[in-house]
Amino acid sequence: MSTVDLAISLPAEDRTDLDDLGKSLQRPEAPFETRSLDGETVMTIIVTLSTVTFPYFEAWLNARVAARKDTSVSINGVKIDGYSANDAVRIYSEINKNIPIDGSNA
Repeated sequence: MSTVDLAISLPAEDRTDLDDLGKSLQRPEAPFETRSLDGETVMTIIVTLSTVTFPYFEAWLNARVAARKDTSVSINGVKIDGYSANDAVRIYSEINKNIPIDGSNA
């Protein structure tokens, strides 16, 4: 089964969203705090997605898009920032290059 590791970063005030994602993907690791050069504190979690766990991530990301909350996802060194439906499509497309979420890589 193909998998892809994602680093997902959110503003520190959205930590509970990362906790919820980790629980839905059965990841016991807690998000960790990082601070960028501009001083912004963000929370990051590393998750492994597969064709089995992708629907949970998709539902979580769609909920954030609906709430227009900023999300940053890094996939194989490619960082995608955003909170729009178009940004979500870009994230899904990048994931699909690594795992067959829509059957195109099967």
